[in-house]
Amino acid sequence: TNPALGQMWELRVAMKYPQSWGYTPRNDLWTAYRTRFVNSFNTANPASDIRHMFLNSYDQHFEGTPVFIGEYHSPEKQVVLSEDLPAVLDIARDSSTLLQGIAFFEFQVRYDKGGPETMFGMFGLGDGILGDVLIGSSRFNVRCLVPMLPRVQRLQAATGCAMHPNTEYVFPAKWQKTLRGVDNPSDCCGRGGGTERCRGWA
Repeated sequence: TNPALGQMWELRVAMKYPQSWGYTPRNDLWTAYRTRFVNSFNTANPASDIRHMFLNSYDQHFEGTPVFIGEYHSPEKQVVLSEDLPAVLDIARDSSTLLQGIAFFEFQVRYDKGGPETMFGMFGLGDGILGDVLIGSSRFNVRCLVPMLPRVQRLQAATGCAMHPNTEYVFPAKWQKTLRGVDNPSDCCGRGGGTERCRGWA
């Protein structure tokens, strides 16, 4: 019932008994696993979930095999990042656990992915253009970066029609509507998003 543990267990069994999978190794996989291998997993859960959902069971069954979190960030829950990150790092610093550390996901918002994926990222693209760069046959603007607000603050600000310069707002809702001919934020707010269904606009 613990996420990721089943796959890690199957991999360990395959390393110890590769013949059971129809594979004859040229080297000692089990020794390599015991002395060099590190498990990893990704999660969008906050630090408060790590021990009871994963780490307590991992520490019990995978003694000697370190683990780290390859993608760590919890944008979907109402957590304060400045409190959540120290909390998960405190867990990693605890010598009684096998968690070695985390890699925060991610540095910049991936606008090309769209949807919920744009909720990740410490920084978004600001309005200021610093220059441009040629990649292949296309030229792209190089923009300054601006800190991204937590999801809850973004939605609260947008719902109240607050306008924050150099802020990228993200709406992960399934329904959306594009209004044409809107020249400035005030005009958009004055039109109320253009429909009664709209609860936020940017």
